[in-house]
Amino acid sequence: MITCMITMPKLQFMASGRMDGKLILWDTINNKKKWTYSEHSRGILTLSFNEAMILLFSAGFDHKICIWNPYTSTLIHRIEGHLAPILSLKVIEGTNQLISVDSEGIVKITDTRRFNFIYSFSV
Repeated sequence: MITCMITMPKLQFMASGRMDGKLILWDTINNKKKWTYSEHSRGILTLSFNEAMILLFSAGFDHKICIWNPYTSTLIHRIEGHLAPILSLKVIEGTNQLISVDSEGIVKITDTRRFNFIYSFSV
């Protein structure tokens, strides 16, 4: 079952996250799968894309944020630190920051250049 989708118009790609933990990258010109990523151990709930850095982020039930370059078939980095399912990811345009929020209301701000948390708070 597909749980989330995101378009990357500049790259002419689309990504879909699935309940089985697979992330599928689609080539929208040829209407074909480009890559199937299987690094998540549980369902993916959210995706975000940093157009300036060409980085795709995925997260979900396994409490991890996976970072991908859509031009390669392998994981770039995995960020761990949330203790609950991650419900939402949002790239802050014009910055090198990613915001993640989990089901317990913990918000974490991540530096996307160094792939580490810089601030955390509860809502």
